[in-house]
Amino acid sequence: MKKVKQAEDKQNTEDRQAQKNLFQEANYNQPAKVKFYQVLLSVTKVPNYRIQLPELSRNIFQPPRLS
Repeated sequence: MKKVKQAEDKQNTEDRQAQKNLFQEANYNQPAKVKFYQVLLSVTKVPNYRIQLPELSRNIFQPPRLS
């Protein structure tokens, strides 16, 4: 019984090791081309309102210089 269990464990570890060896990483380095279709740009609505950003007049403090 013990030898049967050891044989099953060995088979399972061999199967796992074989699966690890089959895994390969792939890198794809070809530049992708992006196309902007004129029809899509003409259909897309542009918002006609502008967001007004708050105007802050704060002084920019310089960090102390250590010499």
